[in-house]
Amino acid sequence: MKEYVYSANNIDYMDMEDIIEEIKHEPEIKEVYKGVKISFQHSDFFDASDIIENITERAYGTVDEYSDNYCDELEDKKHEENINSLILDYLNKNVSQPGFFQVEDVKKINISELNINAN
Repeated sequence: MKEYVYSANNIDYMDMEDIIEEIKHEPEIKEVYKGVKISFQHSDFFDASDIIENITERAYGTVDEYSDNYCDELEDKKHEENINSLILDYLNKNVSQPGFFQVEDVKKINISELNINAN
């Protein structure tokens, strides 16, 4: 189900309750922007391959070609999936999901479409 967010300036988006409060405090607002909220999860920003690449690059930066075969076993997708699962499981249990979001399919609407009394 789509979740919508609203903005008076097409920059700062908020939920319906908050935009109604803003309209009540700023009666000159006659139109607002309505868009679909796109939320994120830790998995949107995490990839074990980045960690593996960082490990091998740091080793190479320390001892050059002597590190050539270091962590080669991790190139197996099974290991990458296990690392992803392990770290994402930890993040999901111990770290709040991102509170930021993107907004898509933005339309300008009249405040009468919000079914409120702005006065």
